[in-house]
Amino acid sequence: MVFQRLLNLLFFSGKKRLVGILFIVILILAIPLTVFVSQQQQEIRQRAEGNACITAPLPLKVSTLVLEYFPLDPNNSNLLDGVETGWGSDATINGRTIGFWEQKTDEMIDAVIGFMNQSTNYHGYKDPTSPQFLNFDVLERKKIYKPIPKGFPLGINNIGVMTFRPDYNQILKDINICDYVDGRGVKEIWMYGYHNNNGIVPDESRMSSRYGDISNSLPKENQLPERFRIPICVNSYILYSFTYHPGGGSAIFNNIHNRLHQIENIIPFAENKWPPIREDMSGSNIKGSIFWGNFSEYVQNYTDHSIYRSACGNSHYTPNWRKQGPVELGGDDFIYNIRDKKENNCETWNPDSSKSTYINADCNQWGCTELGFYKWYMQNIPGYNNNIIFNGEKMRNWWEAIYDFNAFIDKGRSLFGESLFCPIQPTNIPVPTLTSVFNPTVTPTVLPTLTTSSGPTLTPVPPTPTAIGTVTITPATTITPINTPIPMPTPVLKPTTIPTVSIPTSSFTPTPTLGDNLVIFKSITFGGTIDTKVTTHRDKDVLVYLYGPNQDPSHDLEGKTVTPTRFKKVLTYSSSAKSYSSSPLNIGDLPDGTKILIKIDKYLRKLITVMHPDPTQVANIDIDSKTDFAAGDINGDNRLDIMDYNLIVGCFRNKSCSNKDMADLYEDGIIDGIDYNVFLKSLSLTSRNGD
Repeated sequence: MVFQRLLNLLFFSGKKRLVGILFIVILILAIPLTVFVSQQQQEIRQRAEGNACITAPLPLKVSTLVLEYFPLDPNNSNLLDGVETGWGSDATINGRTIGFWEQKTDEMIDAVIGFMNQSTNYHGYKDPTSPQFLNFDVLERKKIYKPIPKGFPLGINNIGVMTFRPDYNQILKDINICDYVDGRGVKEIWMYGYHNNNGIVPDESRMSSRYGDISNSLPKENQLPERFRIPICVNSYILYSFTYHPGGGSAIFNNIHNRLHQIENIIPFAENKWPPIREDMSGSNIKGSIFWGNFSEYVQNYTDHSIYRSACGNSHYTPNWRKQGPVELGGDDFIYNIRDKKENNCETWNPDSSKSTYINADCNQWGCTELGFYKWYMQNIPGYNNNIIFNGEKMRNWWEAIYDFNAFIDKGRSLFGESLFCPIQPTNIPVPTLTSVFNPTVTPTVLPTLTTSSGPTLTPVPPTPTAIGTVTITPATTITPINTPIPMPTPVLKPTTIPTVSIPTSSFTPTPTLGDNLVIFKSITFGGTIDTKVTTHRDKDVLVYLYGPNQDPSHDLEGKTVTPTRFKKVLTYSSSAKSYSSSPLNIGDLPDGTKILIKIDKYLRKLITVMHPDPTQVANIDIDSKTDFAAGDINGDNRLDIMDYNLIVGCFRNKSCSNKDMADLYEDGIIDGIDYNVFLKSLSLTSRNGD
């Protein structure tokens, strides 16, 4: 009777009533679906915390929400805004309308889905029966015809423009992201837009989880004002930022590259070796790491390449790399078609190398293309039914950490143990057939787009929130084959002018007023030993500041006039001994309460305390102890902040950068990820202000 009345209402009511009834029916059907998804996710969490595994047919569905930003030309709504995107006429020439860019984005999304669905088959390149573990699928797409809203301010770039991260907080709150994540099972957000010199500089990825922002972002979520943090939901999710330029299925390099960097953060965290940053350049978060120290390879000059036997390489370097560094300096960064042979055991990898087989191989292992390498690398990640045993323990399926990060970590921060999902027979679903991306004749050399910036510290003004108009699109399920990749143009980086630090050219003679306890020590020597194979460390200038009993050194940071007594000393570096040394700096008698602070180029100033007052004592100060000195003060203002970060980025892999010695924190002649990581480590060890 109820159904009969419903049919009568549907067929014989007016149009308005029909629409209303249909809406109610859809709503009624949606409620149990939402409850079902939430119950499934709750079951995963509960079982992850215990020992029970979850029975589920493979492949597991990775639901994705896609956000596409197409800012319209203010003078022609059929065209993309070339000023906002920073692409100029390239955004509109040769008939490139909004429809053109929408089509190219469609092709890119389809190509990424097809590529990733073929990348979670463990050893799929040699085992056709290997099951697909994850199935990436678009739940919903939203097209937004407005500029990306500006969020956290990064600083002024090299053309004098203030740059910003996208306002991810506003973007995700406007669409009620937790409804998608907790109610509809969304695990990833793919944001397609642009990266330019006119203001917008996206993160490659960002994560929301109860364990923090385990991603390739900077600054991290906990370093941002709350206003700019992305929402935290019950379940974890990853946000990726991609550009749709130049567009099409053959231009998915940055989509996949960003994903590899995300994997390079998640797996080290899972084994309790994150962040993979050198502590005092000793590599302690790398040594003993299953991921960075065995399966992959963290930083090339961390290892002795003459004896190191590679496994699988990393997102920037193939296992047969020859020289560390950017292409323009003769290095192999982003080179995926090296035909020189070198041993690796990637295809039979086991943490116990005696249980694997090394082969002498070149780029033909992956087809000598960038995308070929990415897929080969991911298919060698220990996946479903990997059967790897190390020290009597089973290797977990690393793809489970990508599927449900919270649940994976809830079960324990280890790469060993039981899987979240029970070994069951996977369901047979058709896998899209893609045109081979292996093409040895193509040499794609893709360098990352970097934004350089310099200038004075500005007080950020939060942007005015703008309502976002959206169009919801039901995605098609067809897959567009990936075409043979084409070489990408190498971006030209403009040099950044880095402020110089003023260093006195002559010594100052102290004239202290003597107190009751006259002497702290008579002289100072500086020294230290560096645990590294780098032999290009340079001599350093050291400034010694003597503040009287009534002088407050912190006033320097407040802009107040303080006139300390200063000495200058030169530290001499011995490349053979890998150590610094200096002759004694005689400072004479000092009054009780004198504060002695040391400032070295690139380091925060440090207050020195000597516990044993002795008139004959020589104080030996080790400049390389991480507890004493923090590197990263590039602009010499005795702070570690976004301006120092911008100066490092401005010199990143750019040999023409002015005063790049200041940004070369590792002092190996190259501004790269090592310098970036030294800077990050200093941020984690200090209050970001010098003494």
